[in-house]
Order: sequence, then C-alpha cells, then structure tokens
Amino acid sequence: MKELCLPEDLHPGQTVWFSAVDAAKRALEAACPGAVSCADALALAARDAVELLGGRRYDVALGRRDGTRSDPWEVDLPAPFARLDDVLAYFAARGFSAEETVVLFGAHTVGGAHCSSFRYRLTRPDSGGAMDETLRRDMLDTCAAADLPLDTDPAAFFDPDTPFTVDNNYYAQLMSNRTLLQVDQGAATHPDTAPHVAYYAASPGAFLQRFSEARAKLSNTSVLEGDAGEVRKVCSRYNT
Repeated sequence: MKELCLPEDLHPGQTVWFSAVDAAKRALEAACPGAVSCADALALAARDAVELLGGRRYDVALGRRDGTRSDPWEVDLPAPFARLDDVLAYFAARGFSAEETVVLFGAHTVGGAHCSSFRYRLTRPDSGGAMDETLRRDMLDTCAAADLPLDTDPAAFFDPDTPFTVDNNYYAQLMSNRTLLQVDQGAATHPDTAPHVAYYAASPGAFLQRFSEARAKLSNTSVLEGDAGEVRKVCSRYNT
C-alpha cells in the first residue's frame, strides 16, 4: 500500500460525502494524477465521517484499485431482511467472528433506512422478537402500510436518540426491541450474538475501540491491488 498524495485544500480530516466524491477526485487528480483511486477516497471518507461523528480514528491502508465493472445487481452484501444466521455466515466467510459482526452492526448507530426495508415488520408479527409497540405505531405513521417507489418512500433513523453520533446507544435499542431491521433485532437474542450485544450496550468505550478496529479490517476486505482494475480518472465512469 502506498502513501496518499493530498492537495492543500483537501486534508484527511475533511469529510467527503458520497455526492461530492467526483469533486474530491478532481482535486486529487490535479495534485497527483493517477495516484489515488476512488476506492481509497471512499475508504478515507468513511474513516473521517466516523471520526467527525464521535468515533475513534483508525488507520486506512492505501493502494486500492477501482473496478472495471459496476452492476447494482452484483452488489455483494446481505439484504436488510436476511436471516441472521446467513449474515453471520457471510461475514465468517470473510474472516469476521460473530463478535466482530455484532460490532459492524454498530454502524447503524448513524444513518437510517427506507421504509421498504422494514415495512413488513409493521403489519405482521415478527419471529424472534417483536418490534416495540410504540415504535411500530410511530413507524406506521411515518411509513404507512403500502409500498412506495424508492424515490418517494419515507425513511427513518436507525437510532433516533443519537442519529448523528457514533456511540453504543444502538445496542440499547436492540435490547429494548426498538430497532428497524429484523436482522439487527435478532442479534439481541441469538445465542452467538446476544452476549456481545449486552456487552457493548454496557461498554461505550469498548465499542468505540472495537468499532474502529473492525472498520479498519473491513476496509481491507476484498480489495483490488497491484495490476487489477484501474485508477479511475472520474469516479462515476470507467477510464475507457
């Protein structure tokens, strides 16, 4: 992994939102053409966002290459309605323990989800832990019962108490059945994950430390290096 070349007006502590990645890439190309991939820029932006929202800074190894194929149907991530056992198996295949997977779930300390990701939980009973009734009613008011196109589908915060802070409050939400995604809720009762949920709910400092470590590990998973792929000149399109 090589060192990052940064222009004077773009520094590691500056958040680069996804909608501004092309602008950041233009600045990087002006300073050191062909040296910094879009994949590296995104990894740094994710790291800086965690720090700016109260998480602990972690090192990001650099030298990733960008892919030469982008297809939304080939995104290799578990769906929000996936079974927890399948999610644990997915991360285990990539070298993550059940404990590390629970820590990565803690990314839901910030952000949110469209109602389409959890609307089914509002109209029929859950298996393995029903949604808190007050939350369910609130979400019915927010989402309504009918599916909507994604561009008009409402969204809700994962952690409405501290939605813009990286902290361990998300785990307290899990233990109170106040979470939107069924796969998250299942972690509070599954025998392989429940002890970790309880531990991080009671250990804010431990969560921040482990979250930074797990994020660093995740940022180095399944990356292109060496001669694989390319370093895109513009992040929204291939070089050729």
